[in-house]
Amino acid sequence: MKKSLPLSVSIAAILIAIGAYFGTNILTNPAAKPVSPIDERATTGPAIEPPSPEPATETPKEAIPSDSAVEHRVPFVLQAPGAKWDNAIFQDGCEEASMLMAIGWVHDTESVTATVAANDITTLANFEMKRFGYHQDISLPEIVSILREYFTYDQAMLLEDVTLSDIRQELSDGNIVLAPTFGQALRNPNFKSPGPITHMLVLTGYDKSTKEFIVNDPGTRRGENYRYTEDIFFESLWAYPSGTTHPPIPSPSKRQKSVIVINGS
Repeated sequence: MKKSLPLSVSIAAILIAIGAYFGTNILTNPAAKPVSPIDERATTGPAIEPPSPEPATETPKEAIPSDSAVEHRVPFVLQAPGAKWDNAIFQDGCEEASMLMAIGWVHDTESVTATVAANDITTLANFEMKRFGYHQDISLPEIVSILREYFTYDQAMLLEDVTLSDIRQELSDGNIVLAPTFGQALRNPNFKSPGPITHMLVLTGYDKSTKEFIVNDPGTRRGENYRYTEDIFFESLWAYPSGTTHPPIPSPSKRQKSVIVINGS
């Protein structure tokens, strides 16, 4: 009787035979070599070389797309609510109306009624009388103080010696801008001739395709989303001083270019 080999010996012999078979095929047929996960991309075509790093370039200063406009929805407030232009406070109420629009935007207010606007402008003017002794022309540093003290808003930023690019960038960054101007230089046909000497408005957007600033101009009932060309606006930009009487009209070269930025974050 033939003696059977132990089971363990039989299994070992089988494994040796299998190993010898595959070892021979791998050596004689390179295509049979197992593909590691890292090399699997080679089976679908040549490996893609990583792109060479491009030279560093300066980030464009303006982020406004060439085919679109930046525009923020800001509630409109007329400085003479109900068209009551004979009211002495309302006649000089552009700063107060502009601040109310800015704070309304900060608090996501959609609209302000004429009654509310009239009361708020009057109350704010009375606060200014107690704080400064006048309400007629309020300078930019004083407006920053009012925003902080009266409205408890401390995110206002005074920017001096600004350029057109600076202003466009602030709007593109999600902010709005309070802009003091020599009102007559705006050439707004809706103003009573010859127009105001000192006048403040709110920049709510910019249209790059037309090179126009979109504004809420409190000096006319047609002032909501009104447009001024960037050249006319920048020529008129003037950080006028405060006081009870309007200052002398400055020459274009002597108009200090400053604004207040209202943070949108």
